[in-house]
Amino acid sequence: MTELLHRTIVVDPARYLDPNPNLVKYLTRIRESGRSTFLLTNSPYYFVDAGMKYLMGDLIENLGLPCWTHLFDIVIVEADKPTFYHQRQQRFRKLNPDGSPSLEAVDEFVRGEVYTGGGLEEFHRLSGYRESNVIYMGDQIYSDLVEPQKATQWKTAAIIKEVAHEIKEMNCIEFKEDVARLMFVERIHRQPIEHPPISCIVCRHLYVVVLRCVALLLFCLQGWSRKRRSIPRMHSIR
Repeated sequence: MTELLHRTIVVDPARYLDPNPNLVKYLTRIRESGRSTFLLTNSPYYFVDAGMKYLMGDLIENLGLPCWTHLFDIVIVEADKPTFYHQRQQRFRKLNPDGSPSLEAVDEFVRGEVYTGGGLEEFHRLSGYRESNVIYMGDQIYSDLVEPQKATQWKTAAIIKEVAHEIKEMNCIEFKEDVARLMFVERIHRQPIEHPPISCIVCRHLYVVVLRCVALLLFCLQGWSRKRRSIPRMHSIR
């Protein structure tokens, strides 16, 4: 599904993307202030490249840069966030001009090059960044805002326009109730019953199955009950 979405946008980027001339100015101003910039995304390179070329257009050539990748000190695609933050020693691989990953080991990040894979520990080692000095901006709550703060000392900033609707939905009572019920069912399904009150192995297995079915039934009934309460009552006409 994600692949189809990417291909659809690449075919007609003008339909989905809004170029902003201030984007290049903003990135250039950050670099001119002596700060370093990096791009860390789960998207494949062909999608990021097409989007960046459309958004920045001729502004890159006007700056005398060979490619948009030179606006960043580090560019990482297909990072597999949030798993990326918990990878300890997985190495990065440089992408070849055709987009395929190189087999050579990456010992340093080179401006203008594009990398894939890797993990947080290796990222800090090669970049030399201090965790407490990194500000990471993103538009996905878990992958860009929550997980980085849990796994590292990065400061995170939300792109509000992109996550406003998601935050509103996550703060509503119905969503919280659904998540609580789902976590309850998942916990029962994943964790074995440590001390079932039955000694027979077959009966014990049936006991666990029945218990899990009851939990699933309660989950469905509670959801149905909430939906039913949300339907206005029909008054009979006398």
